[in-house]
Amino acid sequence: TEKCGEGIVADEDIKHGEFVIEYVGEVIDDKTCEERLWNMKHRGETNFYLCEINRDMVIDATYKGNKSRYINHSCCPNTEMQKWIIDGETRIGIFAMRDIKKGEHLTYDYQFVQFGADQDCHCGAAGCRQKLGVKPSKSKMSSDATLKLVACQVAVSSPTLKAVLFGNEVCVKRLFDTIKNKRCVLKMPFLFTLWL
Repeated sequence: TEKCGEGIVADEDIKHGEFVIEYVGEVIDDKTCEERLWNMKHRGETNFYLCEINRDMVIDATYKGNKSRYINHSCCPNTEMQKWIIDGETRIGIFAMRDIKKGEHLTYDYQFVQFGADQDCHCGAAGCRQKLGVKPSKSKMSSDATLKLVACQVAVSSPTLKAVLFGNEVCVKRLFDTIKNKRCVLKMPFLFTLWL
């Protein structure tokens, strides 16, 4: 893409909830990850393909990865990463958060911690945080943009939560199980208190 470098587009229609691709690469510990990041930074490399599995382990897809490493960031993405335990190993799957049309760019929220200078976000999504690594509550946005962003982020942060924007309100539906569910409508001042 013009401002975001490499990217991935859907080569067929993808349904909401459908598995898209696994994020694969070399599994390394946190210390090795830090060393590699500093080495890459000193070599002037600007693209890092790292995904945290847990506090101590990271998937480094820089040299041993698949196409998933080229999925770009969006503040309101169409896919999400989910951790699965398969045969005792943690795996990262990328799943559609909504229906995705053939030819549409695949995106997810990188949600990374920024070290050094801020990096501009070029996603163009409604409620864009403008900078990668910026937490929504610290961004300066209109209340409408903030609501859209929070609605989007609630859906990203938990596969059991769904959020829909209705004017200036967000309806959040938590699915407890397939039979029983609970709905609530929250207005802006309470949203950050609830979700932070």
